[in-house]
Amino acid sequence: MAKGWVKIWRKMWSSDIWDSMEPFCKRAAWIDLIMMANHEPHTINTKKGPVEIDRGQLHTSYQHLADRWRWSKNKVVRFLRYTNEHDMTHTDGYGNGTTITIENYTLYQDSRYTDGYTDGYTDGYGSGSRTRRKEDIPGRAKGAPGQLRGPDPPMEEPDVIDW
Repeated sequence: MAKGWVKIWRKMWSSDIWDSMEPFCKRAAWIDLIMMANHEPHTINTKKGPVEIDRGQLHTSYQHLADRWRWSKNKVVRFLRYTNEHDMTHTDGYGNGTTITIENYTLYQDSRYTDGYTDGYTDGYGSGSRTRRKEDIPGRAKGAPGQLRGPDPPMEEPDVIDW
């Protein structure tokens, strides 16, 4: 298995490839869930009142995902059951939709948890990078690659350009 990580720019949604009328495969559906997840806490208004959505969560419905992915509603249910059983997501159903939590969202989307990362952003050209030692990453268990100990430390504001 390859090591490292890739952040995906939400601008990818405007690509002709993403607008294809073909049904999504499971991999594309997984990437789409990650891309739909909030990058910061947000309150949304529903017919039943406001709902707090945290970072790494999205609030949607099975029918909306079925339409978006060109799947049946039952296929969406089976896919989300699979991602729940494999600790990829956690779903909470409410009368006003379903909140999906992407497990380990912060771990994979915050540069402070990566072995190496790019400063700022790139527009197709390198903008410089620096690396961090694994033992310097908060929460990283020494001598246990890929394993974390305890809860996430408090979040700091990342140095990221707002798209």
